[in-house]
Amino acid sequence: MGVCVMGVTAPLGGEGGSLRVMSSAEAGADIPLQKADAVVADLANARSDVADQEATSVFSKSILISAVRCLLAYVIFPFVAPLAPALGLANGFEGIVGLAIGAVAIVANLFSIRRFWAANHRWKVPITVLNVAVILLLLVLAARDLNLVFG
Repeated sequence: MGVCVMGVTAPLGGEGGSLRVMSSAEAGADIPLQKADAVVADLANARSDVADQEATSVFSKSILISAVRCLLAYVIFPFVAPLAPALGLANGFEGIVGLAIGAVAIVANLFSIRRFWAANHRWKVPITVLNVAVILLLLVLAARDLNLVFG
């Protein structure tokens, strides 16, 4: 008579009608429990690595979107805005584009914060501080953009 655990049958033994699980040495069987524990630990570590990679990927994308927004605000728009009428663009177009990209960047940064905390990443607090700082800067740009559009 035996018990099957994770596909391994372990013989039962005991005295006086009681049952006990015999050790692998007593049973003469090679029960790979240490291997099973190692596999479970490897799966847990792999999941943790995947969660860390996902969090890092989301963070990278959010910073990239924020960088594009800043590139537009400080490098592209200052040169294009004076040419807007000649290019057939309405005055204040940069404000509309800036608001749209800024909104996407803020949402991406919020997702980054959420993902780092969900993954319980070891860098979650510093990344949260960085993301909040980026969001605050994006809000300053949004105020500037609103002034361009409605000012």
